[in-house]
Amino acid sequence: MPALRQSRMPRTKSMLLPLNAVTRNRISTTNHLALEMARRGTVEPFHAIVIDEAIFLARAMSGKDRRADMGQLFADAIAGFERCRDAVTEVGAFRVDDATYVLFGEVLNALDEMMRVMPVSAFLEANQKLALLKELAPD
Repeated sequence: MPALRQSRMPRTKSMLLPLNAVTRNRISTTNHLALEMARRGTVEPFHAIVIDEAIFLARAMSGKDRRADMGQLFADAIAGFERCRDAVTEVGAFRVDDATYVLFGEVLNALDEMMRVMPVSAFLEANQKLALLKELAPD
Protein backbone atom coordinates (compact mmCIF):
# COMPACT_ATOMS: atom_id res chain seq x y z
CA MET A 1 0.00 0.00 0.00
CA PRO A 2 1.54 3.30 -1.00
CA ALA A 3 2.17 5.70 1.82
CA LEU A 4 0.12 8.86 1.90
CA ARG A 5 2.33 11.61 0.59
CA GLN A 6 2.50 14.78 2.58
CA SER A 7 2.17 17.46 -0.04
CA ARG A 8 3.18 20.96 0.79
CA MET A 9 0.19 23.15 0.17
CA PRO A 10 0.99 26.69 -0.86
CA ARG A 11 0.58 28.89 2.18
CA THR A 12 -1.15 31.78 0.52
CA LYS A 13 -3.59 33.86 2.49
CA SER A 14 -6.55 32.15 0.81
CA MET A 15 -5.24 28.72 1.85
CA LEU A 16 -5.02 29.82 5.47
CA LEU A 17 -8.60 31.08 5.59
CA PRO A 18 -11.65 28.84 6.06
CA LEU A 19 -13.82 27.84 3.12
CA ASN A 20 -16.07 30.64 1.93
CA ALA A 21 -19.67 30.62 3.13
CA VAL A 22 -21.18 29.72 -0.26
CA THR A 23 -18.99 26.62 -0.62
CA ARG A 24 -19.57 25.57 3.01
CA ASN A 25 -23.32 25.94 2.64
CA ARG A 26 -23.39 23.96 -0.61
CA ILE A 27 -21.40 21.09 0.92
CA SER A 28 -23.43 21.14 4.12
CA THR A 29 -26.75 21.17 2.26
CA THR A 30 -25.71 18.24 0.08
CA ASN A 31 -24.60 16.26 3.15
CA HIS A 32 -27.71 16.96 5.21
CA LEU A 33 -30.07 16.28 2.28
CA ALA A 34 -28.34 12.93 1.70
CA LEU A 35 -28.92 12.11 5.37
CA GLU A 36 -32.61 13.04 5.08
CA MET A 37 -32.93 10.84 2.02
CA ALA A 38 -31.34 7.97 3.95
CA ARG A 39 -33.78 8.47 6.80
CA ARG A 40 -36.69 8.17 4.37
CA GLY A 41 -35.18 5.13 2.64
CA THR A 42 -35.16 6.80 -0.79
CA VAL A 43 -31.41 6.69 -1.25
CA GLU A 44 -29.61 6.52 -4.54
CA PRO A 45 -26.01 5.22 -4.40
CA PHE A 46 -24.87 8.86 -4.63
CA HIS A 47 -26.48 9.68 -1.27
CA ALA A 48 -24.78 6.80 0.52
CA ILE A 49 -21.45 7.85 -0.98
CA VAL A 50 -22.00 11.45 0.19
CA ILE A 51 -22.61 10.26 3.77
CA ASP A 52 -19.59 7.95 3.69
CA GLU A 53 -17.33 10.70 2.32
CA ALA A 54 -18.60 13.22 4.88
CA ILE A 55 -17.74 10.81 7.72
CA PHE A 56 -14.27 10.30 6.25
CA LEU A 57 -13.65 14.03 5.74
CA ALA A 58 -14.77 14.90 9.27
CA ARG A 59 -12.50 12.21 10.67
CA ALA A 60 -9.53 13.25 8.52
CA MET A 61 -9.98 16.95 9.26
CA SER A 62 -10.20 16.38 13.00
CA GLY A 63 -6.58 15.22 12.93
CA LYS A 64 -4.55 12.75 14.96
CA ASP A 65 -4.88 14.70 18.18
CA ARG A 66 -8.69 14.68 18.22
CA ARG A 67 -10.50 14.39 21.51
CA ALA A 68 -11.29 10.85 22.66
CA ASP A 69 -15.03 11.44 22.39
CA MET A 70 -14.62 12.55 18.76
CA GLY A 71 -12.69 9.37 18.00
CA GLN A 72 -15.53 7.33 19.46
CA LEU A 73 -18.08 9.36 17.48
CA PHE A 74 -16.27 8.55 14.23
CA ALA A 75 -15.88 4.87 15.17
CA ASP A 76 -19.61 4.66 15.93
CA ALA A 77 -20.47 6.48 12.69
CA ILE A 78 -18.33 4.12 10.62
CA ALA A 79 -19.93 1.11 12.31
CA GLY A 80 -23.37 2.64 11.72
CA PHE A 81 -22.62 3.22 8.06
CA GLU A 82 -21.47 -0.38 7.67
CA ARG A 83 -24.69 -1.62 9.34
CA CYS A 84 -26.78 0.48 6.96
CA ARG A 85 -24.79 -0.71 3.95
CA ASP A 86 -25.07 -4.35 5.04
CA ALA A 87 -28.82 -3.98 5.63
CA VAL A 88 -29.31 -3.12 1.95
CA THR A 89 -29.27 -6.83 1.14
CA GLU A 90 -31.97 -7.52 3.75
CA VAL A 91 -34.37 -4.62 3.19
CA GLY A 92 -33.31 -3.50 -0.28
CA ALA A 93 -32.58 0.09 0.71
CA PHE A 94 -29.92 2.07 2.50
CA ARG A 95 -31.89 3.44 5.42
CA VAL A 96 -30.88 4.81 8.80
CA ASP A 97 -32.71 4.24 12.05
CA ASP A 98 -33.31 7.05 14.55
CA ALA A 99 -30.14 6.43 16.57
CA THR A 100 -27.94 6.26 13.47
CA TYR A 101 -29.63 9.38 12.10
CA VAL A 102 -28.68 11.30 15.25
CA LEU A 103 -25.14 9.90 15.09
CA PHE A 104 -24.66 10.88 11.44
CA GLY A 105 -26.18 14.28 12.20
CA GLU A 106 -23.55 14.84 14.90
CA VAL A 107 -20.78 13.98 12.43
CA LEU A 108 -22.21 16.29 9.77
CA ASN A 109 -22.55 19.11 12.30
CA ALA A 110 -18.93 18.54 13.40
CA LEU A 111 -17.84 18.69 9.75
CA ASP A 112 -19.83 21.90 9.28
CA GLU A 113 -18.04 23.43 12.26
CA MET A 114 -14.63 22.28 11.04
CA MET A 115 -15.26 23.76 7.59
CA ARG A 116 -16.25 27.02 9.29
CA VAL A 117 -13.01 27.40 11.26
CA MET A 118 -10.29 25.27 9.64
CA PRO A 119 -8.16 26.54 6.76
CA VAL A 120 -8.84 25.56 3.17
CA SER A 121 -5.53 23.68 3.17
CA ALA A 122 -6.84 21.23 5.81
CA PHE A 123 -9.96 20.58 3.72
CA LEU A 124 -7.87 20.02 0.57
CA GLU A 125 -5.49 17.64 2.37
CA ALA A 126 -8.45 15.59 3.64
CA ASN A 127 -9.87 15.50 0.09
CA GLN A 128 -6.50 14.33 -1.26
CA LYS A 129 -6.51 11.45 1.24
CA LEU A 130 -10.05 10.57 0.19
CA ALA A 131 -9.07 10.60 -3.50
CA LEU A 132 -6.13 8.31 -2.77
CA LEU A 133 -8.35 5.87 -0.90
CA LYS A 134 -10.78 5.83 -3.83
CA GLU A 135 -7.90 4.99 -6.17
CA LEU A 136 -6.79 2.13 -3.92
CA ALA A 137 -10.29 0.75 -3.33
CA PRO A 138 -11.30 -2.34 -5.30
CA ASP A 139 -14.08 -1.80 -7.83
